[in-house]
Amino acid sequence: MKPAIVALGLLGALLASAPAMAATIYVANERAGSLTVIDEATNTTHTLALDVLPHNVDLTSDGKTLLIAGMPAGHAQGGHDGHADQGGLLQLLDANQTAGPARLIAVGGHPAHVVPNLTGKLAFVTDADSHTVAVVDLRTAKVQDRVEVGRYPHGQRLSPDGRTLAVANRDSNDVSLIDVASRTQMARIAVGRQPVQVAFTPDGQRLFVSLSGENAVAAVDLQSQRHSATYPVGPGPIQLAVSPDGTKLVVANQGNRKMPGHSLSILETATGRLIATTEVGKGAHGVSIVGNGSRAYVSNAFEDSVSVVDLESYQELARHPTGAGPNGIVAR
Repeated sequence: MKPAIVALGLLGALLASAPAMAATIYVANERAGSLTVIDEATNTTHTLALDVLPHNVDLTSDGKTLLIAGMPAGHAQGGHDGHADQGGLLQLLDANQTAGPARLIAVGGHPAHVVPNLTGKLAFVTDADSHTVAVVDLRTAKVQDRVEVGRYPHGQRLSPDGRTLAVANRDSNDVSLIDVASRTQMARIAVGRQPVQVAFTPDGQRLFVSLSGENAVAAVDLQSQRHSATYPVGPGPIQLAVSPDGTKLVVANQGNRKMPGHSLSILETATGRLIATTEVGKGAHGVSIVGNGSRAYVSNAFEDSVSVVDLESYQELARHPTGAGPNGIVAR
């Protein structure tokens, strides 16, 4: 792995002190080819160079290993519209020692999102080139299998019980449900225009899907496997997350570069009612909610920052600098 490229001192945060449940936040800076780590306990941040242009980052369930998916560093186009001859990579880092040695796994194609299984032995990587989900054995560093899904798979999440993987297929306007045990697609559910990410409720009974082509969120009943409702949100919604108690849905509205979105839509999960709209930075993209549900962290892709939002007052508490082009984000 490349050496650290920048180390910043105290953050210019709006909080007077670290929150009672201080989190560590990991941000994938795709344009910079770097990872920003924000430590709320010490109110510090540092950014290190990666071997990939990271689009998405996630943590194993024990919080020990970072999984980072992207195209190789040095590939100028990165993103999701330029495809390199060299395939995509999965980079693994120790979450507590991010400057330590890294493992690289060749996954091929054009990876977007990565999620681990509950044991942390496997990872699932969406590949927009082959319209598949790659199943990666993290112990052998090999792709074990590929599951065919819809066109241009992008965001994905694992169900709370670990049995079902839901994948948003951007170009076929549907969601694939994959049975993790058999590694087969169980269902394809039409949801609306340009779905990009999904979020399960904690009981695993419902799924929410951001529809970037409709400025809306679709709700899916997983028992009947049917699209049950559509709720309006802000412009160009990208990532979304459900609070740990299952009552709130937080949606990041990115818009586009010409007309950037800069808000979160916070909905009541039971009814889809809009509870609040919170202003954040330009190009709100990624969302991660801290374990106790008190705060949401939002990557602002068009202004190179992360917003911290209180989920009781619905106010932005702080804004932290990142590397260029922050996309995926995960907090622990």
